[in-house]
Amino acid sequence: SYSNNIPENDTKGDRIERGSVTFAGETSKVVTFAKPFRNTSYTVSVIPSATSANSFYVDTKKIDRFTINNASAFTGTVDWLVIGE
Repeated sequence: SYSNNIPENDTKGDRIERGSVTFAGETSKVVTFAKPFRNTSYTVSVIPSATSANSFYVDTKKIDRFTINNASAFTGTVDWLVIGE
């Protein structure tokens, strides 16, 4: 299990993936999963390590990847958490 005591897989078959990506003056980053999810109904949360004037949003959800976007260039790390099947 993860340090926050959320099990990697619960009894419903949900899967949890987490990580971070580093932006270097960029507006988007693609996050790729080592193992694809069953469908694109997973939930994504993103948290930037530094204050950004714009909101981050997720699009282009595929079973093996998703894209984190920001309306303007951002430098810093963004943590992400995905829960799905």
